[in-house]
Amino acid sequence: MRNDQSRPPVKSAEEKTALSWRFYCQYCVYKMQPLTQSRRSLMDTMKNDYENMPPYALLRLCIHAETLGLDRKFTWGRAWRRYRKNRHVQYQVKWRFASYFYAKGGKWNLKFANWLNDRITERYNVEIALGAVIGPGLRIGHHNGIVISNVVRAGANLVIRQNTTIGIKDHTDGRIE
Repeated sequence: MRNDQSRPPVKSAEEKTALSWRFYCQYCVYKMQPLTQSRRSLMDTMKNDYENMPPYALLRLCIHAETLGLDRKFTWGRAWRRYRKNRHVQYQVKWRFASYFYAKGGKWNLKFANWLNDRITERYNVEIALGAVIGPGLRIGHHNGIVISNVVRAGANLVIRQNTTIGIKDHTDGRIE
């Protein structure tokens, strides 16, 4: 006989949707508010709980953190201008969009995500697999010889320098945290 109390409780689809919706609403509310202590604590909560966020809210939070910094108000125009000026930001934004389409799933989204990831891998010589989960605030010092496998789960504010490999040799079911 199995002991059902030893397993963690499984969330229902309604609970997962409610949780995702709560984070999305909190994110939409926080970006409109001035930078106060409550906004800072909300940003910290969201940075630590980014795995439960819906893909679009995570994309927006990551682009906000990596292009403008969380202390400035986010607009897509500001992010676009920063994207056009900085080569390091260009790679991160492109990878975030590829990761967003990969997370959404679907035949055409996956094809587009793989195509975009192949293009940016060739151009920037950085290979971050699409299955990797990297929190907001990714910083890459030099785009040279970086390889991150799809089993990596990294937290917020990850700094990667040149010639870095993070991954495992054989693909098991385990994750690298």
